Amino acid sequence: MFPLHCLAQVTVKELKEEHPRNKGSYYSFPRIILENRSVAGGINHDLIRDFLDIEPTKVKKSIFENVWGDKDNISRLEGIEYKVILNSPRLLCLSLSADGCGAYCEYFTNYYSYDLKTGIRIKLADILTSDGQKFVLDSMKAGKNAEITNHIALIRDSLKSERILSNAEDKEWFEQAQEMYDYCLQNSREYEPQLEYMKFYITEDELHVISERCSSHALRAVDELDEFRFVFEWKRMERFFTPEFRRILTH
Repeated sequence: MFPLHCLAQVTVKELKEEHPRNKGSYYSFPRIILENRSVAGGINHDLIRDFLDIEPTKVKKSIFENVWGDKDNISRLEGIEYKVILNSPRLLCLSLSADGCGAYCEYFTNYYSYDLKTGIRIKLADILTSDGQKFVLDSMKAGKNAEITNHIALIRDSLKSERILSNAEDKEWFEQAQEMYDYCLQNSREYEPQLEYMKFYITEDELHVISERCSSHALRAVDELDEFRFVFEWKRMERFFTPEFRRILTH
């Protein structure tokens, strides 16, 4: 439907630096190169500012200096890696992943999509009309509720098993999981999901939207569902695209 199968115009080069105190530990980050240096600079600045929490114009020694900690503090980010998801003449979509560390460390991934004509980051609200936003959010809410409900049923069946009930550790694990999912399902039913908090990425023929998981860090061990992921095919979503996004897809 849309001519996304074109030769890419973006070159993505790796910026790689060794941690100043942890020898053998390397940090890597994408650097976007375009003929239009102003657009490339805007994208690079946005990525650095958002993911590495540093204003590019205020970097002293390294773009990583705010996240690799110091002698008195652990690194805020470890194991940074990136992946180019879509690289077409008008669209660039990539992911950035790392272990975020504070009181504990936890792996996470952020997604970034850019209009290569302007260098502006694309938001879900830029892609979808108001009807499209409602369709996506309603679909995700229904899908999430159904997935949680089905999983709760499986947990309840497990809690009827003599093998589970006779093992105190297993019984506690399933009871914690049921309590967590019951609470998550109640919240999901009572509150409407917010588009601005959804992670998403774009491929050649699909829109992928991600909703947060049910568990806090402390309960991750009992969370078998993790994040909720939904895929919307372009051919079914055409009527929900904004005019601006249509122009991006067709140029």
